[in-house]
Amino acid sequence: MKTSARVVVVGGGLGAKPINQAIVEIAQQLLSKSSVVHVCGRNQYESLKDKVPGSPQYQLKPFVNERLADYLAAADVLVTRAGASALAEAASVGAATIIIPNDKLVGGHQTKNASVYADVGAAIVLSEDKFVNTSEVLLETIIRLLDHVELRESLSKKIRQLARPDAARQVAELIVRAAR
Repeated sequence: MKTSARVVVVGGGLGAKPINQAIVEIAQQLLSKSSVVHVCGRNQYESLKDKVPGSPQYQLKPFVNERLADYLAAADVLVTRAGASALAEAASVGAATIIIPNDKLVGGHQTKNASVYADVGAAIVLSEDKFVNTSEVLLETIIRLLDHVELRESLSKKIRQLARPDAARQVAELIVRAAR
């Protein structure tokens, strides 16, 4: 099936096992609506490569470095963790984003990061606890975004407002002022 919609899933360099498992479970349903780029992490690639659909519309990648921005910019829907870098990248390209924070990390920083985006309506936040036993919640959320252009556009507009493309300049100015 040829489709112009694209779902991009990024669990980080080492992978996010609950997200990877859920995406593999719902892969066939997703392919009926979109192509999928699934960056599963180096540690999980070998265990997943034989479980994903053998379709040219489904790309499983262990890691993406140089072209990550291209993939993110082409996403109609982005599914990601809530690390600061991941969220900054999503904001910089204006991706309609589903954030799945890892709430087990020390200090709960991903949950806090995700809250910032959810509080201003810039992303949809899902707890992975909601899809540990069933991937339906994740599937329904992705399909809802694929089916509703207005919702994607709203999320894209709001997440772009959180981008700080001139952050390096601002930090440099602060350093210069502090040094005086």
